[in-house]
Amino acid sequence: GQGVSLALMTDPQPPDIPAKLKEMGPEGFFIHATKDGLAIVGNTPLAVRAAVYFHLEKIGWRHFFPNDAWRVVPRTDQIYTEYTALTRPDYESRSIWYSYGAGSKKAETDYRAWIEFNRLGGAFRAQTGHAYPAIVNRNKGEFGKHPEYFALLADGKRDTERIVEGRKFCVSNEGLVQLCITDALQQFAATPDQQMASLDPSDGPGSCECDHCKKIGGVSDRVFYLANRVAKAVGE
Repeated sequence: GQGVSLALMTDPQPPDIPAKLKEMGPEGFFIHATKDGLAIVGNTPLAVRAAVYFHLEKIGWRHFFPNDAWRVVPRTDQIYTEYTALTRPDYESRSIWYSYGAGSKKAETDYRAWIEFNRLGGAFRAQTGHAYPAIVNRNKGEFGKHPEYFALLADGKRDTERIVEGRKFCVSNEGLVQLCITDALQQFAATPDQQMASLDPSDGPGSCECDHCKKIGGVSDRVFYLANRVAKAVGE
């Protein structure tokens, strides 16, 4: 019919909605557009919002960079165009961010508008920031009792004196592994809708020099050894 219709897959639907939409995850949406009507159905509110921006782009809107100067709003009375779309993003986590913040409320507002229009973000809230310092800070008592949980540095000392943000772990230490497993499980228990726990190491040098860690392999091998041990435990 005429006009604009926005709906969720869980709402009462006309019979011509593709059955495949149900299989397309939290960001799947269907659009049926005619010369005088627009019907959008999404699996979630996030999908419906993405579909609206998808259509705006179809009729000429653009938001190239996070600033009004790079926002293109077409001068037109025709908001309809004929097409159909049944789609979802290839990746459920999509983000480009300012490393140290936008720097002002205006820039932050512009950035968030740019994210929405370009359908960034996603249904999966990835957490990939440096995790080692946070693990230490959440478990100060245990690390205080067990300096051997920290990496053995080239000078033969444990990595207990550098700033917390730069410290590394002795990933071959089973006590350290079990602490990281417990820490991850506690994060999920405290925040049931959390989708991921990061085990991203801190920046810089200082990987453990002990014989057991060296047997695991290079620096990357050790990082993934710990991550895989925790992932397996979380999965179980």
